[in-house]
Amino acid sequence: MHPERAIDYPSMEASILGWFKGYYDCAYVAFHPFYKIDNLDASALDTRPPYFHRSDLPEELSFEHLQEEFEAREALRGLDRDTLQKMEKKYAQIIPWQEILEACSFQSIRELYTALKTGILDARKGEEDEEGCKRLTTYCAENKIFMPSAGQIQTCMEEKLSSIFSRCGLTNVVMSNLWDEDPISFGIGSSIDLAPWHSTFGRNSPLAKVYDRDRNILMITEWDSFFTLICGSRALLSVVPIEACFLEGFWCTENTKHMWDLEENR
Repeated sequence: MHPERAIDYPSMEASILGWFKGYYDCAYVAFHPFYKIDNLDASALDTRPPYFHRSDLPEELSFEHLQEEFEAREALRGLDRDTLQKMEKKYAQIIPWQEILEACSFQSIRELYTALKTGILDARKGEEDEEGCKRLTTYCAENKIFMPSAGQIQTCMEEKLSSIFSRCGLTNVVMSNLWDEDPISFGIGSSIDLAPWHSTFGRNSPLAKVYDRDRNILMITEWDSFFTLICGSRALLSVVPIEACFLEGFWCTENTKHMWDLEENR
């Protein structure tokens, strides 16, 4: 087995539990939340990364180009990203996916997820749902609801994720991007933990994984995903009521893959 497979994101073709066999025997798909913050209009304060049609990109895409887009957004918002993240971590009011699903007349989580992916240009060709995406974005804008972020651990989830480590007796953890570049170690309950994790990790790449030093628990998301995998042993995670922590989602079966949204029963 690859020595760092325990903290690598699963292959698209492999089942999630099959990929982590020998490391973790259970995994939870935690949906990235919709949320509100009192007195903030989400439609004017889009906190998500910018997304582009390939035809709109320069021939040689650079970090500088993306940074310019981030800075342009911040100028329009009137609030910098660090301030927004502090407010999100402290004041976010989570709105269940089921509530959004019903309000926007989706028939399943799969339909809602497809609408989200359509909004970031990531739905498979032929699977796009432009009408559903429009219903979703219109509803969220009219009700001042922030939409989930893709490809990074969402700030309003951090306190709940931190509590999982704490309740499992794991206090020394590491945060990094998807490729383990410049990992940062910190203690659960420390000043770094209590502040938005992104403010410590920086903005050069998304914060995509958090794990304890002994690889007992892994929390990881992937570039265009609106969910974070929470992986561990059944014995360890059984002491934590994940579903009761406003971490909405589902437990993986032996057959669940990264593209679970294409399964008919979702």
